Amino acid sequence: MATLAIVLKTKQRLSNNEFAVALRLTHDRLSKYYSISMLVTNQTLKFRCKAEDWKSAEIEDNGLGKFRKAHLSYKECNAILQTKLTEAQSILKGFDEGKEVFSFELFEAHLKQKEHTRTAIPTSTCHSKLRNLPWPKRVIGKSVNKARKNR
Repeated sequence: MATLAIVLKTKQRLSNNEFAVALRLTHDRLSKYYSISMLVTNQTLKFRCKAEDWKSAEIEDNGLGKFRKAHLSYKECNAILQTKLTEAQSILKGFDEGKEVFSFELFEAHLKQKEHTRTAIPTSTCHSKLRNLPWPKRVIGKSVNKARKNR
């Protein structure tokens, strides 16, 4: 069985004396790290900090390390970390239920696929783009039914 945790990668110091935050997946004593920055579409948030701004996961946290209050936008970052950990746990649950045999490559593919499917486009943007389409391709409300009746 594999385990997950959100960790601060203290073995690799960044140029500004900070460390990167990563999702650690351990299976059969092998660990692989997935950078949170690469898994998040909102690139304005920085998922890195100094060691004193990080709170390591405790037993009751289920592997969720967190930013301390001293970190800028800690609430938003911690919410995203919680979401990423939950998504990764649901992927692992699928492997545990026997749908697929576990491999790091399959896990990574599912993890990246989850991020791409979560990207949402506002409804107003969709409707305005649909209204601007030429008539035969237009598919909004009753216009499809009217087109069928006129044929």
